Amino acid sequence: TEQAKFDNGPYLTTILGLDWMVSECIGVPPFLDPMNYDAVQKVLNAVADSLGVKLSDAQQRLDEARDTEAPFEFRTDDDDNELMKIKTGFLESWAPAVLVLFRQLKPYENLLALRREDTTLTPEFASWWVAKSRRDSSSPGPAGAALRRVEEELRQRKEPLVAPKRFETLIENYNALKSETELAFSVAFQRALLLAFNRFLRARIQFGDGDAEGDVFGPDEDGDAEGETLSSAIGESRRQNAELFVEAVNGVAGVIDHFYSKDVTVGSAPQRRLWAHSLLRDPDDSIDFTGAASARASDLILCAAYLYHLRKQHEKKQSFDVVWNALEDAGAGDGVYLRMKQAVDRMSKENGLGGKIAAAKEPPLLNTEDRAKCAREEVRQRLLAVWKAL
Repeated sequence: TEQAKFDNGPYLTTILGLDWMVSECIGVPPFLDPMNYDAVQKVLNAVADSLGVKLSDAQQRLDEARDTEAPFEFRTDDDDNELMKIKTGFLESWAPAVLVLFRQLKPYENLLALRREDTTLTPEFASWWVAKSRRDSSSPGPAGAALRRVEEELRQRKEPLVAPKRFETLIENYNALKSETELAFSVAFQRALLLAFNRFLRARIQFGDGDAEGDVFGPDEDGDAEGETLSSAIGESRRQNAELFVEAVNGVAGVIDHFYSKDVTVGSAPQRRLWAHSLLRDPDDSIDFTGAASARASDLILCAAYLYHLRKQHEKKQSFDVVWNALEDAGAGDGVYLRMKQAVDRMSKENGLGGKIAAAKEPPLLNTEDRAKCAREEVRQRLLAVWKAL
């Protein structure tokens, strides 16, 4: 459906969410005006850079269209289908990583496992749920009649696995599972997760068996292995990084109780609400569904993922002060510490989560310098709590 929310029901995400993800992965929104040549050029550039798909003929036609003020169109001929090339490029270069996010993040993995166990990945269950959702969200007349027809057909089969009452019970189970990790099943968190992963990809540092920095998982030139394309080489790099990223998020969530809850706090005295002013609005702690809120939360998730791997690399216990000082002093070539510094800087700004927390202090901090110091300290305390938990 066109519903944006998926906090109830059997699904991991929505069509609208996936549509946003595709644009975010490629790096540009779809172009709507065939005579907006600059927008088309951005699409061609992004397709080449993000998907590893170079459309030379399309570039030539775009140049000609610009000169003649004619509309641009992608070719869809059987022998040269450019849209199919873009589709294949996305399937090879991005889909493997996105599937890791949806299959291996614990709250999503648990829901998938439950649905497989319940044998509800079936047309019968999907048809029943669609009819029920329409009945519950629209006028009871035609939608209610449609649901009754579906349920009557299921009852006639006399199969216990397709009984409507069983489906009702299973939906209650799925809703209960989602409520235990409520933030994970919000649009705001899912956007933040992908934004954080996108930034995680940009830190060219090895988080694995070795400890040498470098473009460890980057693709070779145009794909040297037999049958390997540039798109598939990029896709394999992203898939490996997605596994490292999800391992980190799962690891952090495993040591911070109620990580996906709105009520989660970290630190000792005073305790700090982990998601305050990022995923949560002030003062009522309702979920903030704006893109800006997801962006603020993404930096927190990103830093937590970096801290997990840094902690994993050091066999001996290391003081957080060492990490923080390395972060503060990071410059060009400092790999993950530079990326963490950039994230901390964003969180410490006036419109970042630290800045918003500082602005909401009671009594108010009237001095700009005091607010800036408070903002950075709020960020530091949250990262310190993550480090200690790890």
